[in-house]
Amino acid sequence: VVSPTDPAMLADSLDHRFVITVEDGVRVGGAGTHLVDAVQRLADEASRPMPAVRVLGTPRRFLAHGGPDAILARLGLDAGGISASVGRMVRGEPEPVPIPAPLANLTPR
Repeated sequence: VVSPTDPAMLADSLDHRFVITVEDGVRVGGAGTHLVDAVQRLADEASRPMPAVRVLGTPRRFLAHGGPDAILARLGLDAGGISASVGRMVRGEPEPVPIPAPLANLTPR
């Protein structure tokens, strides 16, 4: 958990057009979400514009098993995937919706 949040880091974020958080934990309700809320509060209090923010992390769903590097790459949380996300953010493009890996061997019998 990123609490308490570093006030200098939050203030610095308001001087940038883009903020991106990356975590290998759950995206919704994770550290990135906590930071976005803190930046939004600070921006509101300071009457400053909120930078564009993108939160990257794992989804709240079953993930097919595999090695950590393979799982993170499948989720776009490796170096290439993060770089691609930053590029999409700068170009104003949305993040693609990840397609779950097939759940073979989980069919009911």
